[in-house]
Amino acid sequence: MPLGMVVLLVRAIRLYDESWKISAGVGLGSILLAIMSGSEFISTQAELYSFAMSLLFVVAVVALCWGIYKTKG
Repeated sequence: MPLGMVVLLVRAIRLYDESWKISAGVGLGSILLAIMSGSEFISTQAELYSFAMSLLFVVAVVALCWGIYKTKG
């Protein structure tokens, strides 16, 4: 998924689409932070990292849904 988010961000930058720039940037950032939280969770088994990983995934999904909503209207 991070590769797709990078491609989406590059396309948004090339097309000068502000709503997709914001959406893809937030989505990519949250996915990368979720990956980091997941790798910390695997080594420590701390509940906080698991919660952060799931919360950041939800943030990425909401960011993409917001991008779709903004471009449809």
